[in-house]
Amino acid sequence: MIMYIIRHGQTQWNVEKKLQGWTDIPLNDEGRRMAHAVKDALKDTEFAEIYTSPLVRAYETADIIRDGRDIPVNIERDIIEIPFGDIEGKVYRAYDVDADSNIYNFFHHPDSYIPSSGGETIASLKKRVGNFIQKMAKREETEGMNVLVCSHGAAISAMLSYIKDTPERDFWKNGVPGNCGCLLIEAGGGKLKIIEENHRFN
Repeated sequence: MIMYIIRHGQTQWNVEKKLQGWTDIPLNDEGRRMAHAVKDALKDTEFAEIYTSPLVRAYETADIIRDGRDIPVNIERDIIEIPFGDIEGKVYRAYDVDADSNIYNFFHHPDSYIPSSGGETIASLKKRVGNFIQKMAKREETEGMNVLVCSHGAAISAMLSYIKDTPERDFWKNGVPGNCGCLLIEAGGGKLKIIEENHRFN
């Protein structure tokens, strides 16, 4: 199975540099344009199934790429974005040393990140996305097929970290996929192999 794991298109909060987490922000016009570019690039790619985070920005991205094709869509909570709890909606500047220490540590010292109330640890995030991709790697029904997965920046970074077995301090070492960037994974027989880390369609 080849898994096309795509980060959602751009949202207004992406533009404003706000922590989204579980806040259900829709795509903006540029985000929809990005998703349509992916749709056009993958129009001849047959997908056996689609898995999407329940958040609207991921679901809408998946629906645009699906483009009315008769492909089953599965809502998968294990690939939802990391929740930031009571710091969601705050503006982050990744290199702002005066920023909230939780925000700063999340991007620069992830091994020291302590979630705010209602947030999630990076270890927990890696465990749940790892459960999903391992489940897919053992799934015989889609062997030799393509599967589309629409998720989020930190969740996809966690998938990479899980596959590469990197420590938490190196969580961002591989960078974060851009909006509508694609992680390509070969999965089967319980094994996972990275084909390409951040393919761009536009």
